[in-house]
Amino acid sequence: MTGGTVRRFHYSSGNQLPNAVLDATPTSGNAPLTVSFDAVGSSDPDAGDILEYQWDFTDDGTVDATGLTASHRYPSMGTYTARLRVVDFAGLSDTATVQIRVGTAAPVPIIETPTTALRWSVGETVTFSGRATDPQQGTLPASGLSWQLVQQHCSTPDNCHSHPVREWTGAASGSFPAPDHEYPSYLELTLTARDSGGLTGSTTLRLDPKTVNIALATKPAGLRLNMNGRNFTTPNSTQVIVGSTNTLSAPGPQSLGPATYTFENWSDGGAATHVITAPATARTYTATYDGAPGSCADSYGYTCRTQTAVPFVPAGPTELPLTGDNDSASVSLPFPVPFYGQNYSRAWVDTNGTLSFVDSRGSWPANRPLPNAAAPNATLYPFWDDLVMHPESRVRTAVVGAAPDRQFVVEWRDMGLSGAPAARISFEVVISEWGQIIFNYAALNSGRELGNSATVGIENATGTGAVQYSYNQLVLANNKAIIFTPPAAG
Repeated sequence: MTGGTVRRFHYSSGNQLPNAVLDATPTSGNAPLTVSFDAVGSSDPDAGDILEYQWDFTDDGTVDATGLTASHRYPSMGTYTARLRVVDFAGLSDTATVQIRVGTAAPVPIIETPTTALRWSVGETVTFSGRATDPQQGTLPASGLSWQLVQQHCSTPDNCHSHPVREWTGAASGSFPAPDHEYPSYLELTLTARDSGGLTGSTTLRLDPKTVNIALATKPAGLRLNMNGRNFTTPNSTQVIVGSTNTLSAPGPQSLGPATYTFENWSDGGAATHVITAPATARTYTATYDGAPGSCADSYGYTCRTQTAVPFVPAGPTELPLTGDNDSASVSLPFPVPFYGQNYSRAWVDTNGTLSFVDSRGSWPANRPLPNAAAPNATLYPFWDDLVMHPESRVRTAVVGAAPDRQFVVEWRDMGLSGAPAARISFEVVISEWGQIIFNYAALNSGRELGNSATVGIENATGTGAVQYSYNQLVLANNKAIIFTPPAAG
């Protein structure tokens, strides 16, 4: 930059040669054969130069046609050279040629072995063989054959990219050890034949691998494992190629519900991170963890614990008028319920697995971690998820026991989970007259039914304090009650 200006300097040595590019369609076929030619790809490096196009279809030195495009009919068998000459305004020129074969066709390759029925495992020796015939030359010699092996690695069935593995030239047969690769992937074996005139033909065979399911589990269930760089919440499984090497890792420590867990051992005796060879049949690898109690409590003084083998208390006969999706109903409580220093006489029950002691102003299908200042608040969350009322679903209440030890029961029976048509779960809240709260569960199976998209806990009226037992974790189990106890002065 000089004097506040930007200058561009262009060097030119004078007029430059044009570039001839020739395209012909088709380049072979039976007689008579009409071929279309074009010179659209031709260019001149000197801007503004106008090119002249001269066509010689039989390379005999005669200009048979001019113009950017042309066509010619070859009446008889033979091999012809078509030539394009491009000339700029100063007389500089360039040429391009293409061979046209009339009455000839490309060779036809055939892969004889293996077939698509083959399923290979890593390290297995795969043998191959093939041949090719040519309309003019007959059976081609091995010197006219070449092979290419490619591994296709796919992120989805329709989204694959290739990794070249190996090539062979001048061979009618050969072999290779099946390569180690993650799944999904497959091999492509391509045979290419070339005749003495330079015409080629190719055929490709897809070879899929043998696969096996590797199941991943933890004790307790719901912890995370890593396999080949992918994280899995257990129980889970993944498909791999038989004989492939895979890296298993058990991270730790990790939290599940209110407890913290550290890795102890793998079922196969491997280290926390180790490599396995995929077996020929399905197998489960289990990582065992040791758990330490967590701080299931809040600053107000509520604490929580779990207790197994707690009977599920069916509610009834009162049935709340809840239907469909995202519905709520108000109920009168049979006794004043103490909760975070206040006594409540009414509750709002939501189809989405919540019970609020203040009007939540609607239904809340989208769960969040606790605490949260947004509504709902002053709420019990035995199973806060996007739930649906099916024809067989019911929400019932009951009062059991006698004063001063009465209990108010709200039961969500045979509830559906949005997006999971077959799922049905049952759970309940049992509120004691002195403020203890129990969540209990029945008919839970796997996945979302065990809580991996649900919030479980209790929260105060301002959304500033809460005891969160779990958030989107596989920690719930049938007849394993979660018990929330208020402070002694509560």
